[in-house]
Amino acid sequence: MKEYEASSVRQRAKIEERDGKRAKANAQKAPKNSGNNLQIGWIVCFVLFTFTIGILMYQSRETPTNYQKEVNRECDEETGQCIAIVDYTRDFGKTWHRGIFYVNETTFDFEKMYEKKVGAEAILKCPANADAPEGCVPDHGRLSWPYVATMAIMPFVVGALHHPTQMQQRTQSALVIGMGGGTLDMFLHTKTPNLNITIYELDPMVVQMADKWFGTVEDSTRRTIVEDGIFGIEKAAENGEQFDLVALDACEMFSELICPVSVFSDEKILQKIKAILKPTGAFAVNVLMQDEKQEDKYVAEQKRKLLNTFPICLHTSFVRELAHVFVCFHTKINVSGKHAKLSKEWEKKREELAKEFGIDELLTQYRIS
Repeated sequence: MKEYEASSVRQRAKIEERDGKRAKANAQKAPKNSGNNLQIGWIVCFVLFTFTIGILMYQSRETPTNYQKEVNRECDEETGQCIAIVDYTRDFGKTWHRGIFYVNETTFDFEKMYEKKVGAEAILKCPANADAPEGCVPDHGRLSWPYVATMAIMPFVVGALHHPTQMQQRTQSALVIGMGGGTLDMFLHTKTPNLNITIYELDPMVVQMADKWFGTVEDSTRRTIVEDGIFGIEKAAENGEQFDLVALDACEMFSELICPVSVFSDEKILQKIKAILKPTGAFAVNVLMQDEKQEDKYVAEQKRKLLNTFPICLHTSFVRELAHVFVCFHTKINVSGKHAKLSKEWEKKREELAKEFGIDELLTQYRIS
């Protein structure tokens, strides 16, 4: 029995010795295998990286992500100011845009203009798989800048404009001051063809460029008058004419406060704007400044002037944009708690209309106060 136990002990010792040698051998091989696996991993990553870069370079060759091309420029010999038409894409050619920008004769910082939304922009409707904007035309049923979408939709939200399906021929009217590329008024004209729209634009060159490059139209419910918007407001006030919407997007591109032009913030002019609004009408104005450091100052200043004239104004601001939109109207809300209730109703209506008008993606990052 003792001999058997001794034999078992020796056998276990041999097994343990054998297992120890195997473990040691595996430990010596492990770094080599690990190194091989690491090397293979790096090779796979390099191949995938090279393949991805190749695809991106090929796409960039066809439709670069930041492609832009100035297709036309017209200059005023007296002032030296020019209007440039630029076609561009920011998403590998999935969507093409056409912008109209004020520039001077020698310099044009497109990226700066684009970033600040200084100018006007239209989305282009292009043939399938278009690699360049040739053959594309402006799509008046779409918008690309949140502030324009807000100016377009808020009059419907607060009830100043009727829903397109409820608006009868020429029963409602809009006065638009400042044309740009006609983006706002052509969107309204497309969505609500029965809305009677009058546009005042001071610069005849803007009107010509908008007609040529943005496809603006003149018909029974849309007309452009080449004249100072102040004249249009004063004329309407003298004649007792009233509108369901007055939209102000008149700008001085090289001043600290770009929009609105300072004269439109004068108390007497604001009173006349109020006078030409119907009792249920709305006044929408774009406020834009050059420097974000001056943003709070100019917004507060404009808000104060507007509230000195109108009982209530809705203020919309946007994330990562300097543009602000104020929509003011006659309605005075005195009942405690009613303002909050109306705000919720307006917010719900805004979401519904934005989706219906196809501009809901533009209005995802904003604040209404």
